[in-house]
Amino acid sequence: MNNKDIIFNEVFSAYYTVLREIINSKPMDNKELQLFIKARSSDESNLFLLDNFEKYSFLEEINGKWQSKLEGKIEQPFTDLEKSWLRAVISDPKIKLFADEYEINILDSMLGDVEPLFDWSFFHYFDQNSEKIDFSSEEYINKFRLLKKAIEEEKAIILDYTNIWAENYIEEAIPLKIEYSLKSDKFRLLTVRFRNGKKELKAYNINQINKIVEIKTYSDKSINRNPYADEYCEEPVTVIVHNMRGAVMRFMIEFSTYKKESIFDNETGECTTTFYYHTEEKHEIINKILSFGVSVKVLSPSSLIEEIKARIKKQIELLKSV
Repeated sequence: MNNKDIIFNEVFSAYYTVLREIINSKPMDNKELQLFIKARSSDESNLFLLDNFEKYSFLEEINGKWQSKLEGKIEQPFTDLEKSWLRAVISDPKIKLFADEYEINILDSMLGDVEPLFDWSFFHYFDQNSEKIDFSSEEYINKFRLLKKAIEEEKAIILDYTNIWAENYIEEAIPLKIEYSLKSDKFRLLTVRFRNGKKELKAYNINQINKIVEIKTYSDKSINRNPYADEYCEEPVTVIVHNMRGAVMRFMIEFSTYKKESIFDNETGECTTTFYYHTEEKHEIINKILSFGVSVKVLSPSSLIEEIKARIKKQIELLKSV
């Protein structure tokens, strides 16, 4: 096997990573170097790294500070596997939302004739929203980049938006972050909007934003840039996931961003998971749980169980009336 094909190589270990950072850092005295190493390595690595610094042939001591004898910086090499993964990533239509043509072309030329790790046509989402959004269209790219810029520069926006009931309106909001839903294959903009003199959290589907009317500065410093920081539900959700049609794996992917603890039973193949969610996401959590059908059983909290029962009962009544 070619060394470039090896996934786990010592050159990517914590030991070599710390050595590389020492070489690339500014001069440090003994105490600074010790603190630098302790902050970046494990106790096992410290046994070798914290010994006499004179043993490092690439270091020299000048005026009580250790510095590299080498010219320039040392970059971590890419493996063939990483290059292959990057080749697949830049072939994703969504890449144009995050990188411009110049950046993509540079990556393309650096990767040369490297084959992609996978082809996006290999994936078929049988339970994904059927609405197809053209993420590579200039209109969508421009909207996305304007929103990204407003978030980075902490600006407010005035947007023209059409909701699911085909109602059109213009309103002012402060964009906080952009989220992606694999289930619906959509990007959402999470904001604090101003309505009737009040501030409230509001999520917009970016594909339903017609245009960004204006990007402007705002003087209200009381806006919490991370509104979900302290707004976790008081009682976590506990569920049992039955491993039907790969439900455990699908559940872990769907809830990968949530703070959780999981216990897997090797005998039954079931997984018991307890997770916290942000209070604003309650209805979305219910939708996600219901999408797994009989594969997931909710054990607690009772309030959420009652809401799920009510949702199912309402759906049954709607089906009976058809």
